[in-house]
Amino acid sequence: MKKSFLLLSLLAAMSFAVSAANGDATPCLQPGRTTVYKTVDASGKVTFDVKTQAEGLKMLQAKRQTAEATAETYEVKVIVDPDGKGNDVPQGVWIMQDSYISFQSMRKAVNKFSVPAGKYLIQAIFTNNDDAGAVIFIPDIEVSGPTEVHLSASMADKKVSTALVLPSGEKAILPTAGSDGRPTDAPYNIKLLTADIHLTYDGLSKGSVQSAIGLGGEDYPELLSLRTNVNNAHGEVSFIANAEAADGSARYYYLASATMDKVDEYTILSNDHTFFHKIPTDNIAHTPAYEKLGAGNDKCGVDFYAYNSTASFVGGVSNTFSRNTDLYICATPTDFSALHPMTRLYSIDYLDEDEYIYDGVSTPFFGFSESGDIMYIANQENNTYRNDAPTWERFPHNPALNFDDKNGIKFGDNFAVCVSAVQYEPWEEVPFSYIVADGYYGNYGERRDVDADLTTTSVKYNGVLQDYTPGKDLYDWAYAWATNGHKPGRMTYTISNNNFAIDGLPGSNICEVSYYENAGDSTPPTVQRIILKDASGDITNRFTDDNKGYVVVIGGDFVKNSETRNCGAYESSFKYYTYADASCEIEYAPYGSSSFEPLDVNIDENKFFMPAFGAYYHASLDKVRAKSENGWYDLRVTLTDGNGNSQIQTISPAFKIERSSSLDDISASDAGFEIVGGSIVDSCGSPAEVFSISGACILNQDLAPGIYIARAGAETAKIAIR
Repeated sequence: MKKSFLLLSLLAAMSFAVSAANGDATPCLQPGRTTVYKTVDASGKVTFDVKTQAEGLKMLQAKRQTAEATAETYEVKVIVDPDGKGNDVPQGVWIMQDSYISFQSMRKAVNKFSVPAGKYLIQAIFTNNDDAGAVIFIPDIEVSGPTEVHLSASMADKKVSTALVLPSGEKAILPTAGSDGRPTDAPYNIKLLTADIHLTYDGLSKGSVQSAIGLGGEDYPELLSLRTNVNNAHGEVSFIANAEAADGSARYYYLASATMDKVDEYTILSNDHTFFHKIPTDNIAHTPAYEKLGAGNDKCGVDFYAYNSTASFVGGVSNTFSRNTDLYICATPTDFSALHPMTRLYSIDYLDEDEYIYDGVSTPFFGFSESGDIMYIANQENNTYRNDAPTWERFPHNPALNFDDKNGIKFGDNFAVCVSAVQYEPWEEVPFSYIVADGYYGNYGERRDVDADLTTTSVKYNGVLQDYTPGKDLYDWAYAWATNGHKPGRMTYTISNNNFAIDGLPGSNICEVSYYENAGDSTPPTVQRIILKDASGDITNRFTDDNKGYVVVIGGDFVKNSETRNCGAYESSFKYYTYADASCEIEYAPYGSSSFEPLDVNIDENKFFMPAFGAYYHASLDKVRAKSENGWYDLRVTLTDGNGNSQIQTISPAFKIERSSSLDDISASDAGFEIVGGSIVDSCGSPAEVFSISGACILNQDLAPGIYIARAGAETAKIAIR
């Protein structure tokens, strides 16, 4: 009744997921890794699924031979000695120099590596016992000539596991297995526990172990235990775990970790149940797509991930379940300088007949503040531009965009912002590229994955619409276009998204991206976020006459770079983006009109952030004077780089300005004032002192429509000029 999962490092192109039996827990795979899993049935028979390894190892061997041909290397032979318990052959052996340079060998007792001189760390993973497995590290192997290293699973003289304490303070108990391997009638309070188990040495690791168990009674930690020979602070173990309540009414998530100098001969790491937080599961609105594509499902999903101090993804677990399920996250206040969990909740607006597509709207990742409140975190986990240096995947967050939970937040119940990107296809005989919607985000920074499935695209060349049918394969069209012999010109891609509605008004995002072919810079600028805030800095898209707030635009020109690095067994090409300035224009218009008027745009240099985000532009909405019949307004944001490449994004509707009820009943005559020729005068016809709603003294001439404070003698009143 136990499944263990071994996460092994292969090639980035081979990353895929597997699901655990007895539940829908899915391991969250690390970039550049694939999963091989082991199943142990009730009789003790062990089977493995390693279908994809042959192809991966063939590619790996070819890349290794290329690397070896360019450098002097020495043979390192890692011999696995049997432990007498069936661990004769490990699932994998790795030899690592740093986070980039590594070599691997899969399922061999004698592992041969050809490596340059240097100091290395060796890792081996075994999974042939009834526990989760054993991870052996051999550090400080100096290679200056042929080297032989012996290791064995029997070297593991420490054992560490985890146990869940429920929000009530009760110990978690799984069903008890009888002699026939079936559950007995003994009481239990959870029915499945899944753990993603990681052990690192100086932050390095090339594999992890995952286990999902449904039986074990109170002794289930034995089945989850990880054995190792690491006994010092260089090693850190972490359990990213979740469980389902016995009656299915709740889900529990927690992260337990420790450095190995804090682990005794056998240590069980538990969560502190006083840090459990109950998370709402009904705060995400369905998009219009749900009516046609949601299949009536009532599910939501959770990603519970762990990140380290360098903002690199460590691992995690994901689940989907009914929205009426209680969700509990156990986490201390978020410390970004240490290993920390982050969570996101998502809706399912697009569920195909095979339940394969799980796209919807997801909240930003969140952690918790010192006061225990939910703290939403602007993390670019799925963004093309997330790296600004040649490095492995990392997901830094922008602290300027973090915000605490507020009552009444409804994620997805607002507009959509398009992040555009260039899709490069450099491996074709004739390399080519085209523009795609990299992702959509809402006003709170929520991801709108469902929108990207539903966009339509049209293409113009030098202003002339091309014969591309929206909804067809843009890749095929772009390849044909690159090979048709045309003279390079100005390309304009228009990406249309109609998958939002506000106050019953149909919404749209029209993103027009334009660039010159073969001009040396074919990466147009892009918006990353558009956020509307009130005068207090709280995110909203609804304002009043006396609190119009402001609009924030995050983005800029992101310049593509690439660099190839030696990664030991192969070379890897890193694509990353640096920042270049772009001009920003922000305009507004009454909903559905084309009467756009500019707003004054400023830039806050202190809130610039790279990678992935860029500049912080902002504009006050105080100058929104044009009347809107229903109070709603559209936004148009234009970013233009130094080469004339641009992105023009039109959002309709974007925000509403509601007339304050306190002003509806105020007229100049009621207050003892009159409006004469665009000026405010008192009852004697003398000009009044006039102030803006913020208190600034202004010239009492040619006053535009808006709200003012008039003062004459002892009389003071708010005056609305319409």
